[in-house]
Amino acid sequence: MKLPRILKKDAFVGVDVGYKTVKIAQVKIQNNKPVITGLGCSALENNINNLGTEEFAGVLKHLLNQINYREEAVFTVMPCDQMLLKTTVVPNMKAEEMETAMYFEIRSLLPPEAQDWVTRHVPLKPGDGELGEVPVLLAAAPRQRAVLFYEAFKLAGARLNAIDIQPFALWRLSNHWCADSKTSCAIMNVDANNTQMIIVRNGYIQYTRVLAAGSDHTAENHNPLIDETARSLELYSFQFPHPVQQIIVTGEVSKMKDFPLCLAEKLDLPVEVGTAQLEVTNRLKQQNTACYTVAVGLALGGVWG
Repeated sequence: MKLPRILKKDAFVGVDVGYKTVKIAQVKIQNNKPVITGLGCSALENNINNLGTEEFAGVLKHLLNQINYREEAVFTVMPCDQMLLKTTVVPNMKAEEMETAMYFEIRSLLPPEAQDWVTRHVPLKPGDGELGEVPVLLAAAPRQRAVLFYEAFKLAGARLNAIDIQPFALWRLSNHWCADSKTSCAIMNVDANNTQMIIVRNGYIQYTRVLAAGSDHTAENHNPLIDETARSLELYSFQFPHPVQQIIVTGEVSKMKDFPLCLAEKLDLPVEVGTAQLEVTNRLKQQNTACYTVAVGLALGGVWG
């Protein structure tokens, strides 16, 4: 069976821009399946919010050289704290009506000083008939930051196809992690200063939330992130009748000794570390792919959309 590729290419690159690190993953189609052929990571001297266009371009160029970049399609993501992401449920409606309703919904969520933001909405699954409800993911980002990203990639010699979002990158790998598609599975990507959580059920994203704690907050004490996780699962339970039965943690978990074990004990839920779960070339077999899952998921955006 052939992979349903959205781009007629055989190689894709994902660049995960975090608060203190930028990670890159190269995925190539070999024998009709995706294989990880390149990984790289660069720690930032300043956090990403303090990088100018040229300095950011320098970091990107260094990473592109690490994977021997050859004009593959590139997908990236902004850090969670630079975007607004929210899931909502709305009645099924025509596309034109949805466009108008979601525009005003997103605008109502933005801070008063947000003057020039790029806004998007994405239905997460088909509506159930004329009277059914549709889960929708709302996204917004400052246009100035988006332009900086495109300019930095151009200066680095890369063609940026799209700025994606972390929830979709994690979702593309969720079928490898979630034990049963009919149970609710929480996936958490831990960054330095925050954590992106999504909850997947029946193959779709049901819920997304940014947790205000990351690896920097939990190096010695895991309670801040454990408390944020518990609060998020409680908020989810208020909106949906299906409790979370499994948690996957990815990202900077290698810096957080015993965190998965502590989280499992406090919440009384099975917790596993999520790796990329794709075949890798021989020279990368010793790499810990748990910290590259978002970058790999971004690259897979060129394969599966």
